[in-house]
Parts: sequence; structure tokens; C-alpha cells
Amino acid sequence: MFGYFKKLMLVLLMIAAPCFVPDMGANRSFSGLMIDDNVSLQSRFVELSFSAFGFSTLSSDMMRYHFHLPGATPSLQISELGSLSKGRMMSFLWNNNKRLDILRVEKLVDLYINESAAEAVNHDIAFLQMCHETGFLRFTGDVNEWQHNYCGLGATGNGVPGLSFPTMEAGVRAHVQHLKAYASTDRINGEAVYERIRFVKRGIAPTLHDLTGKWATDPLYGKKIERLISQAHNGSFLGIRVNRDTLQAK
Repeated sequence: MFGYFKKLMLVLLMIAAPCFVPDMGANRSFSGLMIDDNVSLQSRFVELSFSAFGFSTLSSDMMRYHFHLPGATPSLQISELGSLSKGRMMSFLWNNNKRLDILRVEKLVDLYINESAAEAVNHDIAFLQMCHETGFLRFTGDVNEWQHNYCGLGATGNGVPGLSFPTMEAGVRAHVQHLKAYASTDRINGEAVYERIRFVKRGIAPTLHDLTGKWATDPLYGKKIERLISQAHNGSFLGIRVNRDTLQAK
């Protein structure tokens, strides 16, 4: 019984205040556990963050508070606010590419949330478009990882690598600003990272599916990204089942 409650407390501590220790050396203390390597830290993040769905003793109020379940119907409007939480975005990306360093994942998720907020762009769409375009940061196409090009800007196929950006921050900002240009005629709030953004025909793709045939020629482009959005929202990527009826606010 003591072991059960100890594990439960570790789960709640991890979810309530996710702590990613910046020191990547050995023997890092993490939620009372000694973590010896980065793989162990990544595994513990996933285990502690989501295994609580299996605890029947957790009240619906507690689960609703800690897990911040997104709305049942995610918005496909590019100029609306996204609803995925930071934790859900991190876990979705890492669960689809477990070679990634969890600290890198956290930094990228923070950038997508913050840059999207600055330009009034739906961070769900921007982030999941990045996952689709990069193959969950595997970069198996024409674009290389060092380019920090997260949305295939300038990559027209046949080995053309596209644009390169000096930092992760610049690459995410270029993506978000470009997405805003497609979706809206509103001015870009920050300094434009990609100077050729002025040549984009503004407001031609207000929704995710409007990007099909404009951002990419793939006739299933919007549907593929929508499928990722649905998986991230409903938690199916974790191999768990969530009864939303018990988690709705009373």
C-alpha cells in the first residue's frame, strides 16, 4: 500500500510541476529518484506524466486539473488559439521519436507556444505541421536538421534543401510568421525573419485544409495534419483510453 501511494505522489508531483533538470550530468535528482542518464529521464517523464490515467482512485476533478484535457473538437482555424497543453505537445513529439533529448523537445514546444501567441496563430496547427513536415524531427527528406527549417520553406522537391535559419528560434518564428501570412491579412507583429514573406498572397488559407494545394501539393496534406492533431488531442498516441464523460466540468 505504501508503494502505491508513493508512486501516486510521484505522478502528481510530475504532472503538477513538470521539472526538467538543466544539468545533464549523471546522478540527477528528479522527483525523489536518481536518474542516471537522459534515456531514463525521458522514460520517467512519459511514465509519470501519463500513467495516472490508470489510477481509478483519482477524482475526475483532480484529473481534469492536472491533465488539462483539450476540447473535444480542436479548431482548424489558423488564426484561432490552440488548446494543446505544453505537456501534451511534449509527450506527443517524444513518443513519436524517442531518440530526441527531452530538453530539446521542451525548448521547441515553448517556442511554438510563445511564437504562435505573439502572432495570434493556432499553436496546435503550427506544431503538428512541424511534426508532419520534419517526420517528428527525423529530417529524412531534403531538409537537414541543422537548417532549423521546420516547415519545408523553399524545399520544392528533387533534392532542393530549402531555406536555412541560424537558430531554432529563428526557424520557428519564420514558420509561424509564414503560416500567419497564408491565413490572415493582419500585419506581422514581430520583425520578419524571412524577407520573402512579403511575396506571399495574404489570407489565402484561413483554415488548415486551405493549405492543401497552396503550402504543399499533396492532396491529403490537410487531412494528414488533422489526423495528428486528433491524436494529440484525444491521447490515443499513448495507447490509453480516456473517458471524457467523467472528466467534463460539472
